[in-house]
Amino acid sequence: MKKKLVALLLVLTMALCLFPASAFADNGTISPASTTVASTIYFRDANHKLYPVKTATLVSSTTNSTYTGYVIVIQEVLYRLYLSTGNTNFNPQGVDGVFGNNTRLAVVSFQVAYLGANEGDGVVGSKTWGKLHDAWVDLGSPDLTYLQQ
Repeated sequence: MKKKLVALLLVLTMALCLFPASAFADNGTISPASTTVASTIYFRDANHKLYPVKTATLVSSTTNSTYTGYVIVIQEVLYRLYLSTGNTNFNPQGVDGVFGNNTRLAVVSFQVAYLGANEGDGVVGSKTWGKLHDAWVDLGSPDLTYLQQ
């Protein structure tokens, strides 16, 4: 009985570690002027595998080891946006799952271009996820679907 209780507490503790509280500018709130962002966005890779992204999840250089898959999605979208638009500021300099300085700069450039100068904080939250999706759809990407759960 004690082993089961300890195991349950460990699982709950690990689950809490996956959802850190944070106080960044892109904190999951949506301004009245913007559109509602679905709680989950699905990114589809070239092999048709779906990658669910919870839009309330904040991803930045301080969370890169926790959200490697999310970082890969961010880098892939920014890299393809760079290739499509030719805007070198969107180039994260690789898709490696590490939210380093190049990725942070690409995110800031994207946020300034799509959300406004005051929104360029380098943190990917619900507003940035929504705009990443919008930009991707505007490019006519068949790989990205947007679903609400």
